Amino acid sequence: MIQFNMEGHLIRRLHQLSGQVFQRHTEEAGFELTPVQFSALHTLRANPGVEQAQLAALIAYDRATLGSVLDRLEKKGYIQRAVSPTDRRAREV
Repeated sequence: MIQFNMEGHLIRRLHQLSGQVFQRHTEEAGFELTPVQFSALHTLRANPGVEQAQLAALIAYDRATLGSVLDRLEKKGYIQRAVSPTDRRAREV
């Protein structure tokens, strides 16, 4: 009999289920947030004024993709971004 290791499948299922639990709790609390948006907000609370690239590193998220995450948070009125006064290429959140 062939025995298969199912660790990868179980990890994937756990991720799916934890996402569903997160979604239910945030909706019950009256928020419409994804886990990544929540992670960004939680990290911003502890690091106000952090640069966008730094935030991506802090939450271990791709810099380019984080831009669209922050776009949605800005549209919802949760955050504000501004050009950094010390580096015009950077944006502070």
